[in-house]
Amino acid sequence: MDFEQWFKERTSGFERLLIRGAIFLLVLLFLSQALLTVPGVRRTLNLVDRLEGEPYTPVDIGAPAISRSAGDVMHYLELTLLGEVKGNVEVFVNGTAVKSFSENTSVVITVSEGDLVEIDGDIPEEELGVVVSAVSDGIQLPQHGRQVHFFGRPETIGWVVIKGD
Repeated sequence: MDFEQWFKERTSGFERLLIRGAIFLLVLLFLSQALLTVPGVRRTLNLVDRLEGEPYTPVDIGAPAISRSAGDVMHYLELTLLGEVKGNVEVFVNGTAVKSFSENTSVVITVSEGDLVEIDGDIPEEELGVVVSAVSDGIQLPQHGRQVHFFGRPETIGWVVIKGD
């Protein structure tokens, strides 16, 4: 038997098999898409509808995450810069700049429970130290004397923790 004839028969049979398979898969695709339009079948076939659940609806988007009443006592921290600053170094409370070391080497900031105190600013020529030089009564953290070294990247002084009564 001639090889070319044998090869032609085998490849044409294989091509027919591929075409029939492609047609079968297309029919199966159209059938499954049509079935997904029926709600009962959709719940059975579609895992997303079964696993997702109820969407989250926030109560009030404009409300602050932590509410403070008017009677809350505000506490203070005094931060002192060790060395000379030749640029702008600022103190941030919860991501908002509240004071700057541009004129003074010491700043006093008011804080409350859960506040995050950080320093950031221009890259200094040499390492700067910032020390917590005073804290008001009732503040447990950051402790008096805590020292942080500033290299030009945001540095965390600490989260404010108030002693329980």
